[in-house]
Amino acid sequence: MGPIPSDDGEMRYFLDLYICSYTPTLSALIQSRDRDFGSRSSIRLSLLLVAQSHPSLPTVGGEIQAIQSLDTEVTSLISEAATPAAVVDGFRHHQFVHFACHGTLETSKSFEAGFELHGASV
Repeated sequence: MGPIPSDDGEMRYFLDLYICSYTPTLSALIQSRDRDFGSRSSIRLSLLLVAQSHPSLPTVGGEIQAIQSLDTEVTSLISEAATPAAVVDGFRHHQFVHFACHGTLETSKSFEAGFELHGASV
């Protein structure tokens, strides 16, 4: 991701400043040890797609099409439908989330980073 504007004019990228990591939940770790979990026909993975179409994001349309063509349940929150409340509610119902939108990131306030959604940031 990047480049990210910097105060000193130097070209920087997100990975130059932060270490991305994934921490699974306890239930995900328990399910990964369950040999029958993946073979249960009643369990289907689902994905929440959050996208903001904007001229400065020319590839978002292609991302939307690619994700919606996956062989899994996809709930799409696009443009005006991608409100903070709808996105947070979607977290409760999906195992995976894909964001295709702008975000905010200030190196001095990393815990205040967020995604630009319809009407507000989250």
